[in-house]
Parts: sequence; structure tokens; C-alpha cells
Amino acid sequence: MRNDKKFYVNYHLIKSELLRYEKEFTNKSVFCFCFDEKDLNFIKFFAMNFDRLNLKKLVALTKGNLTDGQGYKIEVLSKVKCDENTTFLELIQVINADVRNKVLLQDKEVGFFTKECQTLIENSDIVILNPPQKIFKPCLLTLTSSRKKYLIIGDEKAFLHKEVFELFKTSQTRTGYTKICEKNFSTHKKSPAGTGFYFTNLYVDNKEKAVIPYVNYSKTEYLNFENFDGIDVFSVELIPKDYDGFMCVPLDFLDVFDPERFLLISHCDCQALLQKAQKKLQVLDKFGNATKVFVYDGDGVLYRKYNPKFDKTPPCFKDCDTGVLYTKVYPKIIIKKI
Repeated sequence: MRNDKKFYVNYHLIKSELLRYEKEFTNKSVFCFCFDEKDLNFIKFFAMNFDRLNLKKLVALTKGNLTDGQGYKIEVLSKVKCDENTTFLELIQVINADVRNKVLLQDKEVGFFTKECQTLIENSDIVILNPPQKIFKPCLLTLTSSRKKYLIIGDEKAFLHKEVFELFKTSQTRTGYTKICEKNFSTHKKSPAGTGFYFTNLYVDNKEKAVIPYVNYSKTEYLNFENFDGIDVFSVELIPKDYDGFMCVPLDFLDVFDPERFLLISHCDCQALLQKAQKKLQVLDKFGNATKVFVYDGDGVLYRKYNPKFDKTPPCFKDCDTGVLYTKVYPKIIIKKI
């Protein structure tokens, strides 16, 4: 699978998300970098809603693969009369018709990490970005280091990056109000669709998104780990309301994370948290068959007893002394109630 997947977000989905931040756009300069034609709807939204948002300025930079193969620098200082069906070339003509606006043809293609683009970021207040997912992390880190307000689209795999996790942990980023689901997903090759999220440092009401625990803890329903003092939670909705210890939860917990209710501890592969049980384990293949490979204590990953009631895949390890079967925990994060 190629790692150049990118999300297509239609105009109405963009509008439903960005209007949640309406007050934050007042008298602000917005910069949109367009990687391709999938980003055109962001320019349309700000151009059409220029007066409603009380924008100071909209600046957009397009790469040279939009419709006519030309790259443009667009500056908008007034509302543009267009709609969600307006094509890129029609939008350029409408913007250019107002003498207060500017449309400049680029002599050369300007990438996001170029000096020219970074200067535009420095001169803006809020940056809007929908990058190919292979460069999501460097784009996000560039935005956070710029100390500008931003909104950038990323998929659920972004939660796996330790740098991104630390941004959540230190309240430098959070997810927005809406998700971008499979039907809005676009890629150059057929590949498994994913879920997209708006990552932002604009104000988000965490309480509106937060999941309120309602399930009671039970030793039979929540399994303990062999090399970590905590329990495995299978979904965000099943976080117990009466458990005060460490909990290992799915990555999408970050989408509903409320820093007033929970502490983010680490990813589940944090070696400093793992305990030594000195168990010699035989590694099993993906079908649960024995191999000739042996490890100690799960080989640096969280593991717990295999339970066919909960586990849909075969066990990963077999205890060499007792014959007990174990399964390892795939990427999750460790949290604790405040």
C-alpha cells in the first residue's frame, strides 16, 4: 500500500467543523496550503464566509497540480461570490474580478517546507492544512513549533506517533468536533479506508466530546497484564467508572480525552513501565502454532492471559513451564483517572 493517502472533505463537512471556531477567526489572517484539488473546498469556505467570520485576510498557496497545472498565490480581502460547485478556474476568475484581491501565478512550485511557505505561516494567525498522511507528522511539528493556531487533518495512525502523543499530553494539540469517515476518504490506490480527525490547538469544548464512564469494574471482565500493573480495556465506552489504577485503552481515546478527568501516562510499549516476570515464553505464529523462537517477558510488549471470550485472534505466546497461553496487546495508550 502506498503511503500517500489523503482525505477528501466535502464543503459541508468543512463548514460544519470550522464554524465551531467562528469567534476565533475574527480579524485573523488565515493561510491555506493546498497540496492538490482535494483542498479546494477549504479556500471556497473561507472565501464564501469571509464577512461572516470577520476575517482580516485569506492567503492560499496552491501547488502546480490543480486543474491547469499552474501554481497560484491567492490573497482575498473581501467576500467572494461562489458556491460549493464552483471549479478552481472559475474561483480564480471570481477572486481576480475584485481589485482588492490578488491572484499571482507562481514561477515555480512551492512546497510546504520551503522558505517562502514558512514566511507565509509566520505572517498568518491560523494555518489550515490537509497533507498526504506520509508527511503528517513533520507538518504538525512544523505548525506547533511556529506557535500559530492551526487545524490539520490526520488519520488514526497519527495517534501512534510518540511526538503526537506528547502534544496531547502537554495540551498542545487536541482533536476537533467531527470525524472524516470512509466515504470521504480518497487515495491514489485501493487501500483500507480509515478515519480522519481534525488536529488543532483552537479551543475545543472537551466536555462536549468526553465519554462519561458508566460501567462497573469486574475482575472477570477486565483482564490484568502479566508484566504491568494495569487492566486491558477493549473500547473507550467500557472504561470502568470505579477503577483507579492504570488502564490500557484504544488509541481513539485521544479523540475524547478530557484532561480534567484523565491523565495520559504513555504508549503501551513504554519499557520503563514494564515489569520483569522472568517467564520464558514460546512464540506462536499467527495461527497459534508453536515456533522455535523463545522470549522472556513478552519481549518488551504488554501481554496477558489469552481468553477466547474476548480475543478474536489466536494466542501469541505459550508459557514454557505451565503451558498457559498469552496474547500481546497491540498499540494502545495507558491512562489513569484523576
